[in-house]
Amino acid sequence: MRGLIVGAGLVVVACGGGADDGGGQGSGSTAASTASEPGGTSGGEATQESGGRTAGTTTSEPGDTTADASDTTTADDTTTDSGPQPSGSGSIEFFGNGGLYGDRVLITLDDPDTVDPGPAVDVGNEDFTIELWIRPDVDANANPMINCGATNDWVSSNIVVDRDRHSQPPSFGVGIAGGVMVWAVQGEAGDPWSMCGTASVLDGNWHHIAVQRRRSDGWLWLFVDGVLDAEVDGPDGDISYPDDGVPMDVCPGGVCDYSDPFLAIGAEKHGYESISYTGLVDELRVSTTLRYSAEGFEIPGEPFTPDDDTAGLYHFDDGSGEVATDASDNASNGQLVLGGRPEGPLWADADPWR
Repeated sequence: MRGLIVGAGLVVVACGGGADDGGGQGSGSTAASTASEPGGTSGGEATQESGGRTAGTTTSEPGDTTADASDTTTADDTTTDSGPQPSGSGSIEFFGNGGLYGDRVLITLDDPDTVDPGPAVDVGNEDFTIELWIRPDVDANANPMINCGATNDWVSSNIVVDRDRHSQPPSFGVGIAGGVMVWAVQGEAGDPWSMCGTASVLDGNWHHIAVQRRRSDGWLWLFVDGVLDAEVDGPDGDISYPDDGVPMDVCPGGVCDYSDPFLAIGAEKHGYESISYTGLVDELRVSTTLRYSAEGFEIPGEPFTPDDDTAGLYHFDDGSGEVATDASDNASNGQLVLGGRPEGPLWADADPWR
């Protein structure tokens, strides 16, 4: 197994392969479409079900993290390694092929060896908003529509943001399934809800995605390009990563402490290759407030600047190296974990405004 230091003294190695991930499966109704303001209480109640993660097929071999000289597959021509870019200029590109061994960004949320509180970016015990720009590869993110509703079937989407715990609640994540966005939460009690949008994002263009959760009642919102795409009364409780959480001993290398206590960007965190994301990501902002109302909003016309509600802000304009700098005051830098053919993720000379 391959190791990589992430954060203060934590060791990250590859995790994945076949173990049940404890999510609910089965059919459910689509998410409610009635608009409500933050503070509203209408919508369907989530119900508890159980089941398991649908495993993808991995193609990487242990230790196989770089391309052969004879490998003719090349990265998208938007990629670059030309050094730091101007603020807001540049993004990061994922290839969906890292399998167990890379092609993701990991942001540390917890140290399993202590019960100390996690960093500010470990949201879920208060209102929060997560937003980012994506430009998905039209052909590669082809996973079909999931069963929407009281299921954990979001884990079969092409996953963009993964705050899962292997075989344990609580968790949440964002993905693409059937060409639309999926925003999912598994509550403190283990009750899941996978909410599906309706707006297609597989058109070759940049799209601004924002998801929100209200702590008091679990209400969930999904916005695509500033327009409310879906909302529902989701699972209740604290869905932050538990400060006393103990990762399960179900990963190939043993205890899942090298995958669980992280926020993963661009890939399914436990290494299921066929459900990872392919495409560009830019301007990831995690906020400890509900940024947007159900009426919608004007999509950002420039990079974000941090404010008092910013828990983490990643411009992805570093341009070189293996650190995705957190531009907020919290300094929760992300770590690029490289792997796959072509090796990813790579810095890209593209952004939503050019």
